[in-house]
Amino acid sequence: MKQVKLFAVALTLLLGISLTSCLNTESDPIVTVPVYGECVNYYPPTFSMASGQQVVLSGTTETFTPGNMYFFYFQYDSTQQSAEAESITGTLYAGSTASDLTAKGSEGPISESSYSQANAPMFALSGYISVIYGGAGNIEPFVGFDNKWLFLPMAYWIKVVSDEDEQKIELDKHTFVLTYNMDEVKNGDTELVLTLNHVVADGSEENVERKSSYYAGLKAYNLSYAIYAFQGKAGVKPTRLKVVTKTNSSNDSLDGATESVWSCDIKD
Repeated sequence: MKQVKLFAVALTLLLGISLTSCLNTESDPIVTVPVYGECVNYYPPTFSMASGQQVVLSGTTETFTPGNMYFFYFQYDSTQQSAEAESITGTLYAGSTASDLTAKGSEGPISESSYSQANAPMFALSGYISVIYGGAGNIEPFVGFDNKWLFLPMAYWIKVVSDEDEQKIELDKHTFVLTYNMDEVKNGDTELVLTLNHVVADGSEENVERKSSYYAGLKAYNLSYAIYAFQGKAGVKPTRLKVVTKTNSSNDSLDGATESVWSCDIKD
């Protein structure tokens, strides 16, 4: 299994990045920037950044889903377009591809149930980590795009196998379900509590040992309905978000796992 490089750049910088930020030299007019963007049009592929600025991709055959959150490296000619323009057209960097960060619909946020309860820990939720596959660096959840999107780092334990197809099967067993319990919300409450559940779909006859720590990057959860449901019970929008999950940086077991909590203000 190939190692992936852990993002060491703070999410607050990436999500708020300006298209004046670049990876080029002063003499090179081609500007390259990392982009987190919500797809707002599939053709031409158009993405809205947290700043409200839009980027349009040309020359790509990739298919994009409106409403989903993507990450990609974007480049454009700064002699032809202003970095301050409301919309900038460019290409994917050097033949690279875009990553769809969007959590599957079944991963929530949804109401908690017995089917969504964690049966495995996360490696960590935030802070400095060092993993076998992914390297070392700081990970941190982040809320952006006017509190619409929650970005969670996915660090967990996996089984590593040499066969590429078998490795994909192993990774596909892992889902990360974000749940809430609106029955606990009272009128006037202001804190929305979400639980991140790591669910592994092993067969009943399987006894899989997972000894390799792995950082898979970010997963983006759309908070719109959870906030709507909370407001319906509390009478007000939440002003604070709390994410709770079980973590174990020693082994892949809930035995000995601890409760990790991350929170932030989400005021308008």
